Amino acid sequence: MLGLVEAYKNIPLYNDLLPLYRFITRPLAEASIDNEWKANDALLISEIKSIAQDLFSRVKVEKVEGEEQEIKFNQPLKPLLLKIVYIDGEKTYPVSGIKFKFSFQTGAGKISEVGISDNSGIVKCEIFELKPHQENYYVIFVKIDLSEFNIFGRYDEYAEWNEFLRRNESETIFTLKKTVTTLDDKIRDLVLNLVSKIPPELETISILRIYYQDKLPGPMASYLKQKIELAIERYTKFSLISDEQIKMVSVKYTNLGYSSDELGAPESFGRFAGSKVVITGSYWESGDVIDLNLKATDAMKKIVLSTANVNIPKSFLPNIPLAPENYNPKVDDELIKSERKGEELKVELWVDRPDGIYYEGDTIEIFVRSNRDCYVQLVYYDAQGNAILVFPHKKEWNNKIEANKIYKVPGNFVIEPPFGREILKAFASENPFPLPKGKEHSGLILIENPSIYLSNVRGLGLKSEDYAESSVVITTLKK
Repeated sequence: MLGLVEAYKNIPLYNDLLPLYRFITRPLAEASIDNEWKANDALLISEIKSIAQDLFSRVKVEKVEGEEQEIKFNQPLKPLLLKIVYIDGEKTYPVSGIKFKFSFQTGAGKISEVGISDNSGIVKCEIFELKPHQENYYVIFVKIDLSEFNIFGRYDEYAEWNEFLRRNESETIFTLKKTVTTLDDKIRDLVLNLVSKIPPELETISILRIYYQDKLPGPMASYLKQKIELAIERYTKFSLISDEQIKMVSVKYTNLGYSSDELGAPESFGRFAGSKVVITGSYWESGDVIDLNLKATDAMKKIVLSTANVNIPKSFLPNIPLAPENYNPKVDDELIKSERKGEELKVELWVDRPDGIYYEGDTIEIFVRSNRDCYVQLVYYDAQGNAILVFPHKKEWNNKIEANKIYKVPGNFVIEPPFGREILKAFASENPFPLPKGKEHSGLILIENPSIYLSNVRGLGLKSEDYAESSVVITTLKK
């Protein structure tokens, strides 16, 4: 078929549009030097606009293919197809040679930015690449480009004509929907939403802990953390600091004399390992879904940069318990919530992994510090409820520590069954503690009656202001 102007020659309206055609193709600016120009060819601007407006009202652009197609990354996408026609009563005429411009309104990627209608009135936009982003859709904006009919010159009428053309550049949009059918899709969108608000100059990230109900590491935490790390590596330009780097650095700085206030916070672990951004998170059960929340914090300034959350159907998740199998809130109440912090004496306790997750065969490194000279007992409550005195022990019965000095607890503490939710507690007092009754187990004391022991220790503490407790929650998993 013919182009827009040529198409008019095939319809009765053409004779009426001939002056418009002449006006567009032979600007008035040339009239003074064009001897062939005839006075009766000239039209008033208002007349030209009226004819052109009628013309534009008869032109229709319709979407043919590509609207609301579902996106699957790393797979070919259908091109976007439109058709432009001129309507004359009940007849339609394809219009060729009309330029269209394509651009992203939401999202980003690589597309053919200009298309020209062919003899069938079809114009095509190829989609070469879509860049992942946090929304579940992409919007591609399309409009007719009438700029080739602009008239340039010093007359106000020309500017009015150009503005008139601009207002009549027909517009439409294509919406492409992301297919969110897997856990990876959910995690990708969560990560992209989170990092979209992080300044690009903060180029290094560490993921330090993902807690169940924001209070304890669960078996699912490690799995989710791995998925988040993969999404950061695949879809962002940020560099990840490994867990091994964080562990090595935390031990190094502890040995140099940094306090647990400096090392115990996630931001500090990340900062010492070279991370500029620290990500922490939590997940909660809500019916058939879990709500996963992430927070990104500036490791140096300790200010929150961004937050993001996503609901994940449980059907998307592997058969891994969300919470440690032996998790019992009553144990928390007894050992942690009711602990005495001390008014004069303060004791700090931490381990070498900020997320508190250890696997079978791993070794736990334990650190303790107090603000005053005192005696310390460290008790490990394992997944079966056993209480084990891990310090002092057979190789080191002297449990007096000096004020403001960090102690790495001597011993080789290797993770072995049973696995699950476990708690490490520190009891500190200005007076020596009697050793608890129990059986020796690998050089340590397996306390005979944990409840009586806890009651006796706290009873001693009630008699003195120089008494304090501290706790660390640990999750152990089978490798």
